[in-house]
Amino acid sequence: MDPVSIILKVWNASRHVKLCLESILQDSSFPFELIIIDNGSRPKLKDYLRKVSQSDARIRLIENPRNLGPGHANRQGASVSEGVNNLICLLDSDVLVPNGWLGRLVDDFYKHPGLKMVAPMQPEEGVVYPFGDAGEDSKQVWQDVKQRHPDLSPLQQFLAYSQGLDMQAFEAAVLKANPAGIRVIEAPPDFLSSCCVLVDGGFAAEVGGIADPDFRGYGSEDVDLCWRIEQAGGQVAKTTSVYVHHFQGASLEDNQVNRSTSLRRANQILYEKWKEWLLEQVAHKTGETGIDLVEYLESHFIYSALARNTSFIDDLRSRLANPDVPEDIVWRPHPI
Repeated sequence: MDPVSIILKVWNASRHVKLCLESILQDSSFPFELIIIDNGSRPKLKDYLRKVSQSDARIRLIENPRNLGPGHANRQGASVSEGVNNLICLLDSDVLVPNGWLGRLVDDFYKHPGLKMVAPMQPEEGVVYPFGDAGEDSKQVWQDVKQRHPDLSPLQQFLAYSQGLDMQAFEAAVLKANPAGIRVIEAPPDFLSSCCVLVDGGFAAEVGGIADPDFRGYGSEDVDLCWRIEQAGGQVAKTTSVYVHHFQGASLEDNQVNRSTSLRRANQILYEKWKEWLLEQVAHKTGETGIDLVEYLESHFIYSALARNTSFIDDLRSRLANPDVPEDIVWRPHPI
């Protein structure tokens, strides 16, 4: 029962932040310290965060005068974390968590000694939505709900998605609809989203830190962390023992950040850092092992993103001496 250091990144989107904090603080089933990094939010939200931090001894608030990016915020949190075993949970402030979530993630972590990073389910490709058509994709359902109800509060949007169930009841339905287990991913090229992820902080420090400073804006710092961990011998995995609800992009929307532009820049930084490894991996997988090139590229999300945002396709054509590498890579997700 050693405490976990939760690092919560905040940048406006006050309704989501308040809902997130309520869900974290009402659950005392597992000990934690909550390190809130405020990245220059508006005065009303700053005042709210100050009041909450003063009323709960588990909270430490760090205020930045302006937005310094999610990677910088994670580094700040990791630098002051006091978790006994240095377990760190990176958490976005538009995530709703169920009772017992943290303890279950920790249990999974210690049951599998090779794990250095583990993430729960969220509305994403491959996670089955428990209602509606059999096998319906949870991310698509969630996106449809947000498009139909843009003016609802975050909680009301969630209730529209959950068929009126509270977080605890809906999580139980999701867990029942998805097969139990832990799946170690191949990283690279796969990765975990850092919207909610439990990390061995000591191991992350040994492989270059919780976030590479080169990633100054939004995106790809979590991809890079996954890849560094697994390249150093640690395992990165997804578990179906916990479901958290990620509202997805609340801070970006509230601060009117162009997500496509931000991701393009982040993907370019990621690609320059990992270019040679990625090209060599594709050449190996499709050459020596005989896997079909298009099938391999389409089975991993990152290749579709790099195809859109970097020189990956031209570089791959050159490396493989194959001008017929397709321009568009369409990711085809597989069930978790």
